[in-house]
Amino acid sequence: MIKIRFLLVFLLEISLYASNISHIKWQSDYEYALKLAKSQNKLLMVVIRKDDSKECKKLFATTFTNRPYIKKLNQKYISVVVTYENDTKSNYPIEMYYTDIFPTLFFLNPRDGLFVDNPIYGYVSPRSLKLHI
Repeated sequence: MIKIRFLLVFLLEISLYASNISHIKWQSDYEYALKLAKSQNKLLMVVIRKDDSKECKKLFATTFTNRPYIKKLNQKYISVVVTYENDTKSNYPIEMYYTDIFPTLFFLNPRDGLFVDNPIYGYVSPRSLKLHI
């Protein structure tokens, strides 16, 4: 009985801790993210990444983890990550096909497909990203 009580208290503490951690609600399919953004009346943040890019790894390990602005980012944007080498079937805006700097962040209005901000090329610090949201 004591073990069960301890386990329940432990699980409750973990769930409370986990609910306080902010994380980006990533989508992996551009078309689905576009539909979701339209239905929720949100903008779209698209991150184009490459598997072998150190800057991409740094971006996801630092800027996109447990930051105070992540909640606001989730409220304003549907975020989608596109892996450059693997995504040949998505129909995202043509400007994104020609990026050769990784990562690149694009901010779009899903209704008309127009960019709402200039793209961010390369690693972006948490402080800089906060200015865009």
